[in-house]
Amino acid sequence: MRGNSPLDGLGKGFVLLVVGAVLVAVGLSMGGRWPGFMHWRFDRSGDGFSFERGWERSWGSADDAEEADISRVEIIEGVLPSGLEKIDVSLAAGSLVIRSGDSSAWRALDFPSDGIRTDSDDDSFSFEERDWKGRFSSRQGFRMPKLEITLGPEIRLQDVHLELGAGNVELSDLETLRFSLENGAGSVAGRNITAGSAALETAAGSVVLTAASFDSARIETGAGRLQFEGSLGDRSSVSTGMGSVGMKLSGGADRYFIRFERGLGSVSIDGKSWNGAGNGTAGDSSAPATVNLKTGLGSIRIDF
Repeated sequence: MRGNSPLDGLGKGFVLLVVGAVLVAVGLSMGGRWPGFMHWRFDRSGDGFSFERGWERSWGSADDAEEADISRVEIIEGVLPSGLEKIDVSLAAGSLVIRSGDSSAWRALDFPSDGIRTDSDDDSFSFEERDWKGRFSSRQGFRMPKLEITLGPEIRLQDVHLELGAGNVELSDLETLRFSLENGAGSVAGRNITAGSAALETAAGSVVLTAASFDSARIETGAGRLQFEGSLGDRSSVSTGMGSVGMKLSGGADRYFIRFERGLGSVSIDGKSWNGAGNGTAGDSSAPATVNLKTGLGSIRIDF
């Protein structure tokens, strides 16, 4: 039988110490604070021992620190210019809502005021979430910061660029000349989006667009999922690595000429499927709209 060496115990203890240090570092990086050491007080005056739990903090109580943390969270809002043409939003973990309304305005909820940057002039508005770590509160859990943008009827957009991390996004009644969406691991739902040109990218998240209309589009997915329902104009491209793309195109099959290039993935067009490596086409080459498809290990399905 093999005995236990003292060195084995020291080795295990060292490993546990390293793991603990890593966990503490992760906690501090997510906005945690060192609460001080906990000790047990006891009182011998009486028939027995009575224990009292206490905390020692050189800078105040836990409640004071929590209240100070909460006080840094603000509701920030403003009015958008009537000549607004460009919107540029970059979010790390926050959520986004863009919708139509009677007047043009924006409002940021639950973002730490020192973790965002906003800029607005006569024809543009930009919003950047620079720090997401402060949104964790030990008392309330994770806050869910959200940016709301309301567009009035006077707005005529030329350029909308959205760069998203892991939040939820809702888009509705959005019309612009150029539309760009970069989605990391978030969830995007859009309805009634119209653009002259569109560039859609999702890494590991999901994008679902309904009642959409793009004159031309470039759609790319990594390991994410994209669902599109609407119309495409004269020339568009769709590619996927390990993800899935599903499209329901309006206008009928006669409107589209489709070229496809497959790796080890699959392509399905109007009920007909192709699997494995290969190239092919579907539809009439003289059709008004051309769509180029490319798959790696993923799948693309097109219905009409």
